[in-house]
Amino acid sequence: MNFMKLKDLVLNVLFPKICFGCGNGDCYLCEKCFRKFSLVDHQICPVCDRINDGEILCSRNGCRKMFCFDKLIVCLNYEKESLLSKLIVNFKYNFIEELHFCLGEILITQMNSQFGHYEGEKTLITFVPLHKKKFKERGFNQSELLAKYAAEKTGLKIFDCLDRPEFRRDQVSLSQKERLINLVDSIKVKKDFEELIQYKNIILIDDVATTCSTLNECSKALKKSGANKVYCIVLARGSFSDSIKEI
Repeated sequence: MNFMKLKDLVLNVLFPKICFGCGNGDCYLCEKCFRKFSLVDHQICPVCDRINDGEILCSRNGCRKMFCFDKLIVCLNYEKESLLSKLIVNFKYNFIEELHFCLGEILITQMNSQFGHYEGEKTLITFVPLHKKKFKERGFNQSELLAKYAAEKTGLKIFDCLDRPEFRRDQVSLSQKERLINLVDSIKVKKDFEELIQYKNIILIDDVATTCSTLNECSKALKKSGANKVYCIVLARGSFSDSIKEI
C-alpha cells in the first residue's frame, strides 16, 4: 500500500466523511451548511478598521504606510468554535486536503464579488509559500491548494513565484509583537519570476490572517520585484485575542 492510500485510509478512520456542520451526508460540508455562511460585504482597513476606500488600503496615509499590499479581502469573520474554524483546523492541521474544495468555493465566491471581472493579461495569482521543512511535515501547502482552485475557476494564471529560503519560528507560537518582526525579510521572489511579475497585478492567497505580517512580507517582496498592485485575499481574519493559536 502506497503512502497516499495509507493516508486516505487513516483519515477515513479518524475523520469519517460527514458534514462538519450538521453531521449528515457523505461530504465534509453539505450544501445546506455551505449556504449558512455569510460573506463579509464591507472590507475594512487592517489598521484602523475603517471601510476600504476603493482599491486603496485606507484613505489615511498612516495606514497605507503600515503595509505593502494595496487591499485586504476577507471572506468570512473568524469566530472560535465556529464551523469555519473547524474546517480550517481540519484542513491545516489534520491534513484533510479535500477540504480545499469547499473552502476554495468560499474564496472564489468572494473574489468574484469583489473583482467582478479579471484582466487576464495583467493579473496573476500566487500564494503564501511554506518553508520546505513545514511542507514536508504537512505534505501540502494549504494556500497553494486554495490558489489552484481559484485559478481554475477564474482562468487566471497561477505562479509559484515566492520562496521561503530561511526557516523561522512558527507564527502560532509567538506573541503579537514577536509575530510582527519574526518574518521580516524572510520571503523572496524566485529569480526566474522577477521579470514576469513586473507591472502585474497580483492576487495573493492565504488561509487566515491575524497580524497580516506574512501577507506583508510577501507583498513587500512582490513590490520590490516590480509588481503593480497586490491584492491579498484570505478565508478569514481574526484578532490576536481570538488566538488563532488553533489556526
